[in-house]
Amino acid sequence: MSHLEMKLEQKDKEDKNKNIVIRGLEVEEKEASKSVEVLIKEKLGISASIEKTDVINMKSNQKIIIVKVTTWKDKKEIMQQKRKLKGTNIFIDEDRTKDERRIQRLIREKSYVEKRKRNKERVGSKKFV
Repeated sequence: MSHLEMKLEQKDKEDKNKNIVIRGLEVEEKEASKSVEVLIKEKLGISASIEKTDVINMKSNQKIIIVKVTTWKDKKEIMQQKRKLKGTNIFIDEDRTKDERRIQRLIREKSYVEKRKRNKERVGSKKFV
């Protein structure tokens, strides 16, 4: 990576520092801010203030909402409480740079392959070999 690319990557990271990404929440673009505030307040039990929301329409009719919260503390609270959404089809993640998303995808794929291997190698005595 060149020096300029590293600087751009660092700037991108700083811009995304207080952002979260929400997937699976059905919203209209005009109502996105209100819907996100309701989700955070009612489902997570947090009173975080939102600076801005952007809705991105994906190819598969799925919408991704990028939310910028006002403080890093609010983001930390949301990330800690996102486990309360378990069992719903709503997912909250950190907003990552393109390179970080690529690395995370590789890690998930590797983890999936390893998990599948262990399931195939299961022995009758409830141990993995």
